[in-house]
Amino acid sequence: MLESSRAVSVSKGLTVVVPAKNKRDSIAPLVHRIVGALPQGGETIFVDDSDDATPDQIRALAQTARVAGWTVLLAHRLPGQRDGGLGGAVVEGVRAMRRQAIDVDTLRPLHAHEWPPDARLPDGVEILT
Repeated sequence: MLESSRAVSVSKGLTVVVPAKNKRDSIAPLVHRIVGALPQGGETIFVDDSDDATPDQIRALAQTARVAGWTVLLAHRLPGQRDGGLGGAVVEGVRAMRRQAIDVDTLRPLHAHEWPPDARLPDGVEILT
C-alpha cells in the first residue's frame, strides 16, 4: 500500500521509481538530487523492501520534497510481500505511477534477469534508465 505526502491525480510530468532495500543513507542525497535537477516538480515512488530505518527516512524527506513541488509515495513491502525482488519492486512502482513519463533509479544496476518475465507496462509508458 502506498503512503503519500499529498493527494495526487494523474497528470503530465515525471515519475521517478526507486526500489530500495536497506539504503537509509542513500535516500536523502537521492531526493535532494532529484528535486534539484527537476525543479518543475513530479513524483517519486519508493518501493522499499528494507528491514532497517529506510522507510522512516523516506517519510521524513517527504515533507521537504512536497515543499519543493514533489510528491513522495512509499510502498514498504514487508517480508512475504517482496515478490519478484528488484524487478518486482520496479513493476510495483510502475503500476502505482500517476504521471506520463517514468525514470527508474535502482541505486544499483538493474540486470535483465531481474525483470519479471510476465511484467507489462501501462500503454504508452516507456522506462528511462
